[in-house]
Amino acid sequence: MVRDVGFGPVELVGVLVGTCLAAGLAFLRGYHAVSLMCSCLVAALCASAMATPRVGVSVWNDDMPVRIQGTVTDVVRSTPRGRTYIVEGHTDGRDLPCSMQRVVCSERDTSDEVCAGEERIVVGRMRLPTTPVFPDEADERAIAHNWNVSMVVRVSASYRINDAPIWSRLRQQIHRSIADLVATSLPPNVAGVVLALVVGNRSGISAERWSRYQRTGTAHMFSVSGSHVGLIFILVTLLLSRWRGTGMVVVTSMLIISYVMVTGAESPAIRAACMGIAVIVARRCEWDLDGINVLCGSVLLLAIADPWGVDAASTVLSVSAVLGMLVLVPIWTSRVHQIIGPTTGVRHSLLQAVAVSVAASTAIVLPSLLFFKSVSVCSVLANIVAVPLLSLVFVLAPVFFVCSSLGVGAPIAWTMTKLVQTADVFLVNVDAIERIVQRPDLVGVTAALSILVWWWPTVARMHVGAVVRFVLPCIMIALLPLMPSSDRSRMWLYEGIHGTALGVTSPTITRMYVIGAGTWPIDHRVVRWARSRTERVVVVGHGRWGTRMAAWIQHDVVGSNHVDSSRASFR
Repeated sequence: MVRDVGFGPVELVGVLVGTCLAAGLAFLRGYHAVSLMCSCLVAALCASAMATPRVGVSVWNDDMPVRIQGTVTDVVRSTPRGRTYIVEGHTDGRDLPCSMQRVVCSERDTSDEVCAGEERIVVGRMRLPTTPVFPDEADERAIAHNWNVSMVVRVSASYRINDAPIWSRLRQQIHRSIADLVATSLPPNVAGVVLALVVGNRSGISAERWSRYQRTGTAHMFSVSGSHVGLIFILVTLLLSRWRGTGMVVVTSMLIISYVMVTGAESPAIRAACMGIAVIVARRCEWDLDGINVLCGSVLLLAIADPWGVDAASTVLSVSAVLGMLVLVPIWTSRVHQIIGPTTGVRHSLLQAVAVSVAASTAIVLPSLLFFKSVSVCSVLANIVAVPLLSLVFVLAPVFFVCSSLGVGAPIAWTMTKLVQTADVFLVNVDAIERIVQRPDLVGVTAALSILVWWWPTVARMHVGAVVRFVLPCIMIALLPLMPSSDRSRMWLYEGIHGTALGVTSPTITRMYVIGAGTWPIDHRVVRWARSRTERVVVVGHGRWGTRMAAWIQHDVVGSNHVDSSRASFR
């Protein structure tokens, strides 16, 4: 199921042409499953371009009273200040006919605990995900697309009508026990990382820290996927090294399935579990498997089991990374061997680690540009250093849980803390480089140069040529911040409930003109955006409400670059 991803006519034609070429190339190379999937994607894109929205914006207005009765599919975040969860069920509103919707609910009352799988009645006010109005504002439509939801509800009251299944309550209890244990034994910043690594619960990671993981390309470690399944397989193999045969296959498969269910059975985890179990069974039965066909089969099963999540950003990035590793790792490794010769021991292991990181980073460039409009330059380096450290934390986690129950978990906790802190220090420095070289207007150039860094040296025939080909794109990336930036201004218009804000934003200054009459309350959305600006902001108010808004913005941002509205002008 492919829904609106915001393609314009030119971008849609480009994606269609590229997908058709991929389908033809896969068919010629004998990858018939890939060719079939690409053909289905072309048909889905054509159908999506011609389809009309299920619920149009003109059908109802924002802030519409609604009543939802359905099942809680996921608890996104739960804190003492509030909680956010997703409900899929029948939605009935004042101007909206009763229909099946998937909505994200935001609620301040936390007295009644919410568990995935339970049925609830939710009463509140609904609105559509907003499009970016201010420059650099988050796109709620993209966030809603990642969660596979249609609308946003501010909950005024909710009632549980049926309890969650026993396995959902057991899973929640396991999560709570793990969270309590790591919170009492580890520092808060380390406890959030460990909880995200073990069960995929990212509520303990701050927004700034999560952005750092995303910018450096290491956020995949906190989404249960192939790396977690692979580590589980390695642990079971080491523990049961003397136990071969069908019993080991059954035990390993049951452990993988149990872990995926405990962590919430997200789409990347289901895909990884299907592939991992298929590989284990094939090795036991001595079957020859094609990795690409196994990947396509797991995606097909995922689409059947969870059609809502098959086009989510996490699933697309996970599948793209695995496809890149299956196709590109042998090519990159063979070409490097032609330059440096055969490798063994530690040198071979390091080469394989670099090959996997290069292949995955290359394969997710296009999805990252489409979903996030950004790409990581140092992702290969970050994954080579940080991922082994975080993987070691994941391996030590079961040992820590067992030792903590016996009262001797302090040494393991100290080791895990040092590993997480070392990874954080390294990623802070890598993120500083990312912030320097990243230019929003040159993100495509940055992506192309980052690919050249790792692939251009493979066409050299000697060591000297490979080093020169590696250094040249690195120098070009380092020179990107020195290139003149576009000084074009951007005009924006925000139409609130009580007034209007007009602005012109350039890299050095933002000029705002706020218009509104009456004694309406302050629009804190405008205030929050003005507070987040790094350039100088000049604000002018017109009318009673507009003048009050301008004065509030000036008062709210004391000691910043903002100037007094009485001295502002639009010249």
